[in-house]
Amino acid sequence: MDFPYTVVAITGGTGSFGHALTAHLLTEYPDVRIRVISRGEHRQAAMQAFFQNEKRLSFLIGDVRDFQRLQIAFKGVDLVCHAAALKRIDVAAYNPFEAVQTNVIGTWNVLQAAMDTAVRQVVTISSDKAVHSCTLYGNTKAVAEALTIQANSYTSMMTRYCAARWGNVASSAGSVIPFWQACALRGEPLPLTHAVMTRFWLSMANAVRLVCFVAAQQSRGGLFLPHLP
Repeated sequence: MDFPYTVVAITGGTGSFGHALTAHLLTEYPDVRIRVISRGEHRQAAMQAFFQNEKRLSFLIGDVRDFQRLQIAFKGVDLVCHAAALKRIDVAAYNPFEAVQTNVIGTWNVLQAAMDTAVRQVVTISSDKAVHSCTLYGNTKAVAEALTIQANSYTSMMTRYCAARWGNVASSAGSVIPFWQACALRGEPLPLTHAVMTRFWLSMANAVRLVCFVAAQQSRGGLFLPHLP
């Protein structure tokens, strides 16, 4: 796949997806340089060690709530993959304004900082929980999608914005699969919220391929949805 970018910034870059995307880009595109932006110094140090101090990687401590930090981090960047978010439904429900600060205001900060620094493309990572949501987390993701798509109205053709909506990424951080596996190893029954509840599943490898595909389209606007089982 043609990948028309040289410098990529990943917000929330030390998370499961950021780690997988980084590995994919380093392997498939030898000319790409990556800026990993996240809040945790220990996870950054662990990721740096994992990639054996790869010279194409740089690590920036920063929070999407900090607009000025994002302006600095995005200078010279071609593509921003915005993956930073509070993702747990229970945590968002218990800390609603914190979820709004990160998932909504943080997203708007990313969009504005990209506009100010002439980033070519921003891809916001969303969730199928944004659809007809009954949870605060899902509602914040729905707003993040709307902000991302509408941002195209406020910028020149220099910066393009789009969103990719995921299903449940199997075995990512917080996934129910490792929890179920642990229950099975202990010989315990697998807890279910409801017997007829359904989920749309996506492997991490396919999640990475989806985002790379979406980025390569250089789309101005649009919400990309994979067809998931």
